[in-house]
Amino acid sequence: MDQIRQQASDLKGDFDWPVPIFSAAKINGKKLYEYGRSETPIELPIKRMSFSDVTIHAVDQTSIDVELRCSKGSFVRTWCSELGDRLGVGGHLEELCRLTVGPYSLTQSVTLDALERDSTAMGEAFIPMSKTLPDWRAVRVAAKEERLLLNGQIPRDLANRLIVDQKEALRIGAPIGVKVLSGEGALISILVAEPGRPLKIRRVFRLDPGPISQ
Repeated sequence: MDQIRQQASDLKGDFDWPVPIFSAAKINGKKLYEYGRSETPIELPIKRMSFSDVTIHAVDQTSIDVELRCSKGSFVRTWCSELGDRLGVGGHLEELCRLTVGPYSLTQSVTLDALERDSTAMGEAFIPMSKTLPDWRAVRVAAKEERLLLNGQIPRDLANRLIVDQKEALRIGAPIGVKVLSGEGALISILVAEPGRPLKIRRVFRLDPGPISQ
């Protein structure tokens, strides 16, 4: 048990590991699992993967129950295989349960069985689109600006309000996302301020499919 804990603890941090052959990552426009199924030799790409907060919950003769955090795009299968190799017995991922994604937790979810028994449960589980991307700044616009955005135009007044975001993007050398909400608080658009570039509309969310009047 102590050896397992030590090896698992040593697998915290950043690692440059090969992507699993049975994954959806692409090489030359073809998914890796397609190479794997056809047994076509291919050099696997190396990817930076980050792991932290590794906790061993239980160990028996054939399996280890582990909880950990990982960065976006990391492969837990690779981590399990590496742990098995370091223990000298080999290893693979038997079962995976994702507990959190960003600010969202499994405890917030509702099962399909619960929905079948009570359709009102959806109201408790539904998260408004305006609550997504909680780390992004949100700005509200008036009806006239909303109409322009829904037609693919960035209103001048809104652009002026977001000059500070463009300056910050230039300062840190990375893009900054902004959520645009209607006067009622509904998400209508996502904008991105990129270093040294004009504001760009990434998405427009039109809840009413009808035409937008001027």
